[in-house]
Amino acid sequence: MSCTGTSPPSTSRGPTPIANWFTYGHSRDHRPDTKQVNLELDVSHDGYVPVLYQVLPGNTADITRPLPHLRALLHFLTRPELAERRLRPILVSDCKMITPEAALACHRHDLYLGPLPNGKATGQVLQSVSAEELARIP
Repeated sequence: MSCTGTSPPSTSRGPTPIANWFTYGHSRDHRPDTKQVNLELDVSHDGYVPVLYQVLPGNTADITRPLPHLRALLHFLTRPELAERRLRPILVSDCKMITPEAALACHRHDLYLGPLPNGKATGQVLQSVSAEELARIP
């Protein structure tokens, strides 16, 4: 693949050249010799229509993305045409993206986050939710 030009995302120093997105990183298909790019994507539940996305360099660690992604999603949902609908997103990700900070942020904003990894910390988070709180969440 050949890429030229510049396109979002922008930084305070201007647009990021497209070629800078393609970097060596953790290859999920065991191809360390291949450059890659990451796509962070939110879709609707009805038809899986993309509603929000961000292109990230291929060497972006998954664990660094939950909080910035959550902030972007919450900001997106404040748009007037969406805010009045009172949408409640369901966040689904792999266990590498479930951090204590992300779980706490989702809890603060009354969001579902999953899957959660098994373990003592997960049990403590789940036990911290009161029966009253569980009853009011459909």
